[in-house]
Amino acid sequence: MPSPPLFRIIRTCVTPPPFKLVIFLCLILDVVEIRELPETLMEFVNETMKLSYPPEPGNQDISRWMIRTLTSVIEHCPPCLGSRLLELVQEGVCVWVSDDQRVWSADDYEYEVLIASQEVKIS
Repeated sequence: MPSPPLFRIIRTCVTPPPFKLVIFLCLILDVVEIRELPETLMEFVNETMKLSYPPEPGNQDISRWMIRTLTSVIEHCPPCLGSRLLELVQEGVCVWVSDDQRVWSADDYEYEVLIASQEVKIS
């Protein structure tokens, strides 16, 4: 299956803009009030997370914000939509949680990434 045009654009972008776009879009999403998931947005988030790992050394702060923002979306998502949300972002979250490249310090991993994975387990 060919990649949608938006995902091809992401692959050619310099890394910070997709991070910032994901953060912005997730912040303006009033997840508490939604009746249906914006699936295209969540697919974009998932694809951005997969393509942006490992973060460049200068992008770790913005990476933290991306993870925090997604954690908040998961935490506040209505229970009836939670499982679908997790389906849509699962691959991207798994890439960051596995941290195969060991880019996070123990503290960063515990306070940023591990919290996201615990929220996924709770949801």
